[in-house]
Amino acid sequence: MLKRIWNWIFRFLFGTGSEHPAAPDPSIRPIPAPAGSSKTVVPILVLPQVPDDFQLDTKQEQGGDRYYTSSPWQPDMDALNAAIITAESWLESVVGTKIPWEPIRQVQSERTVAEWREGGVYLVQAEVERLLLRWSDDYVYLAFVRGLGGYAGGIGFEPGNAGFAVVGDVCIEAVCGYPEPTSGSTVLGGGPWPASAWSLAGQTGALVHEVLHGFGLPHPDGWPEGRQPSNERTIMNDWWTFPNYVQSDGLTNIELDALREAIGPYAVRN
Repeated sequence: MLKRIWNWIFRFLFGTGSEHPAAPDPSIRPIPAPAGSSKTVVPILVLPQVPDDFQLDTKQEQGGDRYYTSSPWQPDMDALNAAIITAESWLESVVGTKIPWEPIRQVQSERTVAEWREGGVYLVQAEVERLLLRWSDDYVYLAFVRGLGGYAGGIGFEPGNAGFAVVGDVCIEAVCGYPEPTSGSTVLGGGPWPASAWSLAGQTGALVHEVLHGFGLPHPDGWPEGRQPSNERTIMNDWWTFPNYVQSDGLTNIELDALREAIGPYAVRN
């Protein structure tokens, strides 16, 4: 209770929010940007083991899901790091302080493509630990995983546990400038994705979206009724319009409050 009261007083005295119009309540003002971030984003490129009959450039099915992987299997690391720099710069401009992103690391997974398709995002911790990296709430790990098609997901950090996220081939290939998959939106689950979802900008938005899940941000419908951000104003829904959003910089005030609290003086630490 004391923490809530202090947060309210702090926001009332120092919050400005003029550059981030509130949604939907105009009286909501974001807390000030912290002087620095308590968390670091750590990207890794995961290359799973592939069976002898694995084929690139073919649509594959497993358990009702469809996957598509273009060649080459080894992505362009410079292109991935360029997208990481773009994401880091965008977040800094929106949040008001730098959340550092490390250069991408590569790991040869001991698990197969089939195992990754079965386990998805929940296999990230094992790969992080194989790299001898710390699994703590100081970090949000982002795994680019070959063989996962359009699969993506993110899990928020908890006390003592890192936030973590996964993106698959659709993101990797768009970022690296590979041709658009011929299997179309089937790879993205058959959703009503616009053409921009396949672009470099759109998929950069997708990876930022998943990383923000790692920081604990939900989709708009995950907020209490009456406080839900408008879909077109937030990257937590319209990731494919990155970096351009309606009447916001891509995060609304309620989301900025949550993110700044996650990385600032109220962040959970070991």
